[in-house]
Amino acid sequence: MNVTATTIEVFAQQLKSRTTVVQMVESFFLLMINLVSFLGNLLLGIAVIKNPNLRRTIPNMYIISLAVSDFLMSLLGTPFSVASLITGKWPFNNLTCQFQGFWILFMCAVSLQTLAVTAVNRYFLVVRSRVLYQKIFNMKTTKITIAILWVMALFAPLPYVVAGHDFFFHTGKVFCAHNAESLYKGYGAYLVLVYVAIPLIIILTCYTRVFIAVRKHNLNFRPRIRSNGKSGKNSSNSCLSVEEVNVTYILLVVVIGFLTCWTPVLVIDMIDFINGDWKLKRPVYVSYTCLATASTSLNPIIYGVMNRTFRSEYLKIFGVQFQHFFKTFLKALLLVSLSLEGEQMFPSCSFNSRVLYQKIFNMKTTKVTIAILWIMALFAPLPYVVAGHDFFFHSGKVFCTYDAESLHEGYGAYLVLVYIAIPLIIITICYTRVFIAVCRHNLVVFRHRIHPLNLQLNFGPDNPRLSCRGG
Repeated sequence: MNVTATTIEVFAQQLKSRTTVVQMVESFFLLMINLVSFLGNLLLGIAVIKNPNLRRTIPNMYIISLAVSDFLMSLLGTPFSVASLITGKWPFNNLTCQFQGFWILFMCAVSLQTLAVTAVNRYFLVVRSRVLYQKIFNMKTTKITIAILWVMALFAPLPYVVAGHDFFFHTGKVFCAHNAESLYKGYGAYLVLVYVAIPLIIILTCYTRVFIAVRKHNLNFRPRIRSNGKSGKNSSNSCLSVEEVNVTYILLVVVIGFLTCWTPVLVIDMIDFINGDWKLKRPVYVSYTCLATASTSLNPIIYGVMNRTFRSEYLKIFGVQFQHFFKTFLKALLLVSLSLEGEQMFPSCSFNSRVLYQKIFNMKTTKVTIAILWIMALFAPLPYVVAGHDFFFHSGKVFCTYDAESLHEGYGAYLVLVYIAIPLIIITICYTRVFIAVCRHNLVVFRHRIHPLNLQLNFGPDNPRLSCRGG
């Protein structure tokens, strides 16, 4: 254990000796992530309280459970880590450390298990028969399932505490965690198997089957309805409504966002488990904590952007004076995904935002935007060069790159945030909306072909609707 102690001491020294810039950057980002998580999940909770209809659907019950765990994490878990990054040490007593270590494991277990049960719910609705789904999933069984999940999640940290182990402040991850010794006594394998591996296998298996089933449903929608019409059979037990497909896609995006944040975390944990020590650089472990915390802020953002009911409740909460600002913001966000190449994707559609799109995107503004992008790209290597650093030939990567020293001075965080994280977030949000819009459009087109009416498709970012006129 001397090696581990030395590693933690090295991290502690690095935490104390950070430059002012690095200290401000690390503290600011974790603080902002936690603030977004706290306010977002609080907003989602208020929306659910003010609108009872949001509590009457089974998928929303799982989302509420996930929001509660994320809110409690941002309220009672992450603030201690923010304070540690600001002060450069653990500024609280040992009892607080034991509480944070217990709480983080508890809330993470709740989140993963909730997502796994949500995946099972979607599997039975989309893949299996509707009759079986209605027998298994109702409000009573859903509430009981959620209660059982929270009780089961307690058994993530409990064995560690009952065995007499203490949580300690990990100076790399800047939160209180279990010690390395417990990993070799089977606790690490227990955590990974029961609370990570099994939920992830369930999530991936169920959503793979769901995605395949939805794709087949969209492709076969027309012949299935025709055959049912000829035979006179009711297709309500075999066909999905547009709303059910939309909810499934939203939940899928929630899972994808969650896995995007947690996959690097799991990889780092596996590397540490194989090495038997925390041998990676301190900035890697700080990123580890930021990614895990970021996962708690995704739920309210995704629902605010993709779900019209939640979005309208958000606007009501903010009040009339703020509605114009947030409507403009959400429309601008959705405009990128719904209007890019709209002519090619939806030639028969009339968009509410078409006029706005034509005002924003023309040849002149496009050329100016491209020029600005090239200028902004110059500021990726410029800070490194201006600071007096030299590129060196990396014999492993076989190209010239920046040195490791610059990463500890905040340059690495600057690169990852501005030139990787923000673009990836924009890409993911926009193409998710595009994918959902295409699926909705396909469903409407299939129905139009079945019922030969003279229809006009009004597929705006706020209110996609279909109006038909008799031919």
